[in-house]
Amino acid sequence: MPILSAITIMLIIHIFLCKRTKKDVYISLLTLDIIFQIAWPEGYFIGSGDTHFATSQAIVEMCLFIYAIYYLLGTNVRIPQTVFYGGIIFLFFILMGTIYEVLFPVDFPIINNYDQWDAYAYGKTNKEAISIDIKKQVQFYYTLINYLINVFIIKSIFTKTELIYIGRKISKVFKGIVILGMGEFVLKNILLMPETYFVIKGYILGKSNNAVQEPTMRGSLYSLEGITSEPSHFILTLFFFCVVGCMLYKYEDKLHDCFGMKKYILGSVFLMVLSGGFSAFWYIFMLTLVFLVLKYELYKMDWHMATRYIKYIVVLVFVGAVVLYTLLSTVPDYEYRLNSAIQVVEYLTSNRVVMPEQLDSSLPRLMSCYDVFMDFLERPLLGLGMGIQSAHDSFATMLSFFGCLGMFAGTRFILLKGRFVKHYDTVMLVLLYFVSGIPLGFTDLQVPLIALNQIYIFELTSIYIGEDNDT
Repeated sequence: MPILSAITIMLIIHIFLCKRTKKDVYISLLTLDIIFQIAWPEGYFIGSGDTHFATSQAIVEMCLFIYAIYYLLGTNVRIPQTVFYGGIIFLFFILMGTIYEVLFPVDFPIINNYDQWDAYAYGKTNKEAISIDIKKQVQFYYTLINYLINVFIIKSIFTKTELIYIGRKISKVFKGIVILGMGEFVLKNILLMPETYFVIKGYILGKSNNAVQEPTMRGSLYSLEGITSEPSHFILTLFFFCVVGCMLYKYEDKLHDCFGMKKYILGSVFLMVLSGGFSAFWYIFMLTLVFLVLKYELYKMDWHMATRYIKYIVVLVFVGAVVLYTLLSTVPDYEYRLNSAIQVVEYLTSNRVVMPEQLDSSLPRLMSCYDVFMDFLERPLLGLGMGIQSAHDSFATMLSFFGCLGMFAGTRFILLKGRFVKHYDTVMLVLLYFVSGIPLGFTDLQVPLIALNQIYIFELTSIYIGEDNDT
């Protein structure tokens, strides 16, 4: 059993034995689950040889699911009617999408398995007729029901007190992740002992079959993965931790620097660049937008003023893109990735006549985004059904899963006011749910519109945007 599995068991036991009230137990389990979702550790919970059972995150999620049902039924949780019916409508449209696909399947082939995009892009396999995987459907609907139940509870009982409590717990883990990343960089690139890190990581997390298990070079440096399975996942982890840190700092800035948050946020930015993941520059850009939203309080602006700022942002994006392209073009590894991405875009938009000369991960990633979006256009209202076809792009994946009706219902559900929290940052909603995940798909059921870490971060916007009642 990996060390993380033993720690997970001890934490769960501690929560059930040491927390005084049912509400305390629920909040602690939710906190642990959110931390696992953001940290995204690889590995397994228990296993022998090549046979692995579940993950620590899955065990925590199962405990939360069971206890959330018990808490919802066993205590006097008064769910606001609008929230309850909003969740039911969201569920209804998702069910309709799946049922419609079963009754009237599309007549064009797709990629049924997310892991097959690489093989398809390089001509090693072909698209097939839609095949609905019952096991995968059960997993997705379990995730969906767990999400709905917890959102019902969050919007019924949470005040700023609970949101800040969870945020501070997340901040402590954030510190550890940053320190670990710095240690990984030193071990791999200064002490030149990259294999040692994977040995230690294997003992702590367990060796996952689908994760990188040997050092990889990005340019002249070894890449960084943290406790995740690859650099892009590590970058996303750092991004979400930074967003939580920025929101807490925005709220507590007048009092003190929240746990020295600024230096850890800056440290995360450096780790993103040093990780070697090409998506680092996208998420640094997204983090810059988050900073601007918080710094200049764009969520308070009326439409006229917001339109003016949008013009500035468009100019900023254009200038930033030119500067970034110029800088990256001076680094051989990044220049190769840029040219490869440009060639793939030209290939996809020219009826795929000439295969790009430079082949890397850009081809399957961009091809999946393009093909899934084009397939969505065949069924724009209900999509292809949840869990049917995924892309290396969370926005295209959500369109395929939920369709326009499901996306609208899910977004409306998120925006519904809770019993105590009345105000949210809708600008942050757009950034976190629809824009930030464009360059990254989610293979672990962490689709933004049904992910608890995402709804928590969005609820956290209420701590700096408006007042609530803590009674």
